[in-house]
Amino acid sequence: MSGPLVADYVFAKSYKLKSLQEVEDYVRENKYLPEIPSAYEIEKNGLMLAEMNMNLLKKVAELKK
Repeated sequence: MSGPLVADYVFAKSYKLKSLQEVEDYVRENKYLPEIPSAYEIEKNGLMLAEMNMNLLKKVAELKK
């Protein structure tokens, strides 16, 4: 896995949080959350557990921002 080890960058003032409308539009179009792999992608490429945990932690941090 490359990139930061934790999602603390979400709390930086410079971090651009997607609006709820942007997230809703993305989910309606793609049928899965932004930055979270789809079931098809996981079936095809496998589940990268560390990457998935980081993405889920980021989503939780975004809820607190």
